[in-house]
Amino acid sequence: MDKPVADEIERLILEMKDDRRDVRSRAAYELGKHDDPRTLPPLIAALSDNDKFVRSWAAGALAKSGPSAIAPLLIALETPDQTVGYYAAVALGELGDLRAVPLLASALRDGDWDIRPTAAAALAGLGDSAALPDRVLTEKGITGADRANILASLREVAYTDDQVQFRIRLPEVSDYCRGRSQSEDDAIRMGAIEALQALGSAPTPDTKASPPQTPAPAPPLQAPVVETPAPPTRTLETAAAMPPEKQKRSLWDRLTGR
Repeated sequence: MDKPVADEIERLILEMKDDRRDVRSRAAYELGKHDDPRTLPPLIAALSDNDKFVRSWAAGALAKSGPSAIAPLLIALETPDQTVGYYAAVALGELGDLRAVPLLASALRDGDWDIRPTAAAALAGLGDSAALPDRVLTEKGITGADRANILASLREVAYTDDQVQFRIRLPEVSDYCRGRSQSEDDAIRMGAIEALQALGSAPTPDTKASPPQTPAPAPPLQAPVVETPAPPTRTLETAAAMPPEKQKRSLWDRLTGR
């Protein structure tokens, strides 16, 4: 006689190993309804499922899991498997973790037609694109190398459709950080210096922000240039008029049609 399943969570974990993709997809959806640490390992494993719907449900469920999912997702983010990394980045982006940005930006530029909208939505969900570079400089818990890598990935990123728009253009990262290293905002200034140090082109941080004796001339890079979608096509007109709240729908809400 088969051993009975102790509870619903264990039953769903077993179904995540079923040969039928519809069973696995449904199980990932059902696991997303539960706030239980046992759901994290099978959902992380499902990011490498051979069915994109299972992967999508797993990413959406992990994003719903909150901060407890960040550590395993960061591990998955570093996997050599690009598919796993992408879906981990989607979930991390939904959770607001900026370390997801490089993979999301890469997917936005080079990804297939069916993943670019999700990557764009995850990026747009991180907030106003005009303010995002400074948020990268002020975010706690990330390294100077992280800051430099994230900023580098945001150069010339643009996507627009009838659901979401994300469009930003940054100058060369070192130039941008040099400009922001003169900011009167302590957090922005120190973040810019950290990034420059990681790039090997920064002075020693000055916590008192005393001005340099002989400041080098630099272009006035006070903020990134954010492009407003032009109106040559109906698609861009629609995207420009789109309500902001439409861009903030979570992956879970989009999957469930909410």
